[in-house]
Amino acid sequence: SVSQEPSRSPMTRPPLPFPIPPSPGFPPCSVCGPGLMVTSPDVIINLPIGDPTTCGSFERAGKYGFINEEDCPFVVSLTVPCNCQATTAPSVSQEPSRSPMTRPPLPFPIPPSPGFPPCSVCGPGLMVTSPDVIINLPIGDPTTCGSFERAGKYGFINEEDCPFVVSLTVPCNCQATTAPSVSQEP
Repeated sequence: SVSQEPSRSPMTRPPLPFPIPPSPGFPPCSVCGPGLMVTSPDVIINLPIGDPTTCGSFERAGKYGFINEEDCPFVVSLTVPCNCQATTAPSVSQEPSRSPMTRPPLPFPIPPSPGFPPCSVCGPGLMVTSPDVIINLPIGDPTTCGSFERAGKYGFINEEDCPFVVSLTVPCNCQATTAPSVSQEP
């Protein structure tokens, strides 16, 4: 029998059981909101799409461009359990940001999500392909198809109303998604 010596490699953690996909390259997104950061990185949060994740992982996903810039204003409502606090001055070891803020602050605060399950406003397996088209809602102001889709995705549409909103999205040019969502069951 050949004895094996323990590895002396400098690796401090085991490799991930899956490859990390390349960033889609969206601008950085502060998941807590401008000037705020996660202070409870190990708290697990449930996302409307995908598996639950830690606050720290979600913050890194935003920092490294994995969150679509159109979704960024809505994710703030998901990070309430993350105990977001004002950021402190960066330490010497932190690399300063090389990119300026790419979007102006919102002129109004995004309310917290009421927490309804995700609602596909086009119907299961379909997505909006004309996000800039304006639709009239029976209650409230007109909105874009893209904003309406994000409202459904992030739990702003009551689950009892969800089956009926499909009729509102006809002008949105809903098409089949190209890849199944992680949260969809076979």
